[in-house]
This record gives sequence, C-alpha cells and structure tokens, in this order.
Amino acid sequence: MDEALGKFLNDFGELVRLSAVSAGGGSGSSIRDVVRAHLGTDPGEVAVVAEPIQMLRLVDTDAVLDEIASRDPSARVIGVGGGQLRMHTDLRGMLDPGPLGRSFPSVSQPDYSNASVGPSEQRRTLQFGLRLFRYDEAPVAILQRGASPNDQRFVPSLEVIATNGDAVSRLFFELRERLERESIFKGQVVLLSATGFGPGRAPATGGITFVERPRVRATDVILAPGVLSRIRDHTLAVGRHAAALTALGQHLKRGLLLYGPPGTGKTHTVRHLIGTSEGTTVLMMAGRSLSRVSEAAQMARALTPSIVVLEDVDLVAEDRSFGPSLQPLLFEILDASTGLTETRTSRSSSRQTGSKCSSEHSPSGRVAWTSPLNSRCRDSQSAARCSLCMGAAWASRTPPLPARPR
Repeated sequence: MDEALGKFLNDFGELVRLSAVSAGGGSGSSIRDVVRAHLGTDPGEVAVVAEPIQMLRLVDTDAVLDEIASRDPSARVIGVGGGQLRMHTDLRGMLDPGPLGRSFPSVSQPDYSNASVGPSEQRRTLQFGLRLFRYDEAPVAILQRGASPNDQRFVPSLEVIATNGDAVSRLFFELRERLERESIFKGQVVLLSATGFGPGRAPATGGITFVERPRVRATDVILAPGVLSRIRDHTLAVGRHAAALTALGQHLKRGLLLYGPPGTGKTHTVRHLIGTSEGTTVLMMAGRSLSRVSEAAQMARALTPSIVVLEDVDLVAEDRSFGPSLQPLLFEILDASTGLTETRTSRSSSRQTGSKCSSEHSPSGRVAWTSPLNSRCRDSQSAARCSLCMGAAWASRTPPLPARPR
C-alpha cells in the first residue's frame, strides 16, 4: 500500500467516525462506553437476552419497569443517537466495537410517545431508549423499543444485558408476574377496531379506543317482566356468587346471545349490563374488528373479570372465509367463546329474526335455555314460534344461580 492510499484510508475512517458522532448528537460518548461503565466489564463478553412484548402491553410494561427502576436512586434513561440507522441495529450491534475502536451509535435523548390510558388520560411511554439501573444489587441495562412498522419492526421488544444472569431471570419473572395482575385496560371499557397495519402491526395502543362506561338504568330497559332480572342473575350475579359457585364445583364462565330485529333492546340491554358491572373490563368489537376476537379473548383471560361484546356477530356466518387469519373467523369466535374461563363473560348481539328453540340438554352446552323478551310471548314455546321475538340463549352448562348444597 503506497503512502497516498494509506493517508486516504485514514482520512476516510476519521470522516466516518465524525459522521457517526454528529448523527448521535455530538456528545462524544458512545453507548458502548456508557454500558461498559455501568456494568463494570466489557459488554462484548456478556450475553444479551431478548424478550418480545405483546403489542398492546407496551404501556403496561413501561409502567412496571418504571416502578422497578425507581427502587434504584441512581437509575436513569438515555437515548440512542444515529438517526434511522439505529432503528436497524440491535443492542448487540450497538455494543460491539467499531473498526476504529469506537462504537456506533452515541448517546442522545430518549424517544417517548403519548399513549392513551383512559377516556381522557394519556401517559408518556418510552418508545426508544436504554434503561440503566441496579436490580437485586446487579447492574442491568435494558434497551426498550416500541413497534415501528415503517422500519419493519412490528413487535415491541426488550433487550437486556447484565453480568448476573440470575438477576435477569428474576427480573423477567417479576415483570411477567406483575403483567398478569396490572394493566391500563383493567376495569376500563375499550373499543377494539381494525388497524391499518394488519394483525399485530399497530402502534403501542393502536386500534384501541377508551370510552366512558355507559349509564343505563334498569327502568330505561323495556323488556318483558322478569326478563332483565333473569339476565342480570345469569351474568352479573356470577361475580357476586363466585365463592359459592366455586365451592360447589361450578365454573364461572357465562355467555349470552341476544337476537332479534332492530329496536328490540339488544344494545340497550348490553349497555345496562356494562354500566352496572363497575370494575369489570369490557372489550367491544363490531364489523371488521371482529377479526380481533382471538386477541380480545387473550386480553379477557388476563384481565378477569371481563366482558367481551361482539356486535352483529351473525354477520360472520355469511362467509366462512371472512377475516385475515388462517382459519375462518366463525371458527375463531367459537374457539374464543369456548375458551373464556373463570369469570369471563362473553355477550354478543345479532340481528337475526328467526326462531330459537330451547335446548336445556344440548350436548355442546352452548345453549342452556331461551327466554322470550317480546311482551307477546309468555313462554319459550311461544317464543320459538314467534319470528319477531327476541330471545336470549346462554352458553352455559350450569344454572344461572348456585345450586343448593347437597
């Protein structure tokens, strides 16, 4: 190599280094240097543990990590510089030394986003940044990254590096355990909508709208005498009698199907039940958002006690190929309704105008009994013959109230 070529390569290398520093905000401190000082060792000799986050649990994860990190008075959050190039670099790539002995990228300001956590409340959430704190006296660094569909990152993630592997295991155990109990969605009424990015490709709380809990008095629900009381006993009374039902060996899941022509009170009845079930998580879907029924079922299991409302559920039976998933949406709804266990209640409404027969001893247990809601029909046989009658079929193998102890 001649002298001129060698000088050109050295100058070009220096230009690359200065460009990297400039893109990172010009602080001069690389992520590698900061992490090495925090860990007290070369990060290249320590393993990185990656953990994906469910799309809608990023805000929950952020809140839990904020509380965990707050136990360390010296905890801090730093940003990652480097422009768009950082979006395509994982934590290991950030910590590996460059050809000139420096790492890319450099320290910058963290990125945050505002996420809705209620009908009129928002929370600042770490979208891209590095958490530095001590957990059980062990230094830990966590790269928290939200979803970025434009950069082909469709799932939020955590990348953790620590010198104590057992501390990382304990940290993840506490995180998962608390996420089972804590959530911004718990006790809220939320409307799930179809997203523009496809399944699993929405922002932190994309496709989620928090709504105020409706307030519909029982006197405002016009049904046949005794029908609303029986509906309430089958649904809301389950929570009040949960201990007795469990002691008798009964399951706590309940399902309710309201069907009939428009104006017979289906939506009004559901709004009344939602309004009187204070503290219960309510997940509502309609139209194209029915394709998220599997996701809603997972949320319902994690946010018990919960209610899943499927509006105009009969539309999915028109075409079994409807929906973006690999299996027909109708089958997904049936699977989800069967799998809702332990104090999860699913309610759906349909515009069906045909008759519904009582099936007390249905082998599948999906239809336990039918109650006429039309004032002209005073018994189940009349309701079965009345094409304008709105009935309620409960998917349960058990009676609506606890049986007497034997």
